[in-house]
Amino acid sequence: MTSVNTGKYRSEKSEKKKTWEPGAEGPRENAADKVRLRQASEKIHIDNLYGFHRVSDNRDRVGYLINMHVTEIVEEDKRLTSGVDYYFLEEDCTRFKSLKRLKYK
Repeated sequence: MTSVNTGKYRSEKSEKKKTWEPGAEGPRENAADKVRLRQASEKIHIDNLYGFHRVSDNRDRVGYLINMHVTEIVEEDKRLTSGVDYYFLEEDCTRFKSLKRLKYK
């Protein structure tokens, strides 16, 4: 006797992961997503208060790496992606941070 996978079994976990309905415009935001978006914006605000602004120009900079943190990046469509913020201190005590997006294969 051989066993055949019919694909009929659906676990409770797979039913709970469904956060959007077919035919809807996109995924619905749940409470956890709103909390993560708020936390990401608070982290950016705190970094700006301490003088660590994200570098947006293409100018070469030389600085000492003083810290790094895993972060979440808010995309234009309010999706969160993973990344690492690198915090630098230049010789004239200017602070800046650089962002590296993490890519998964």
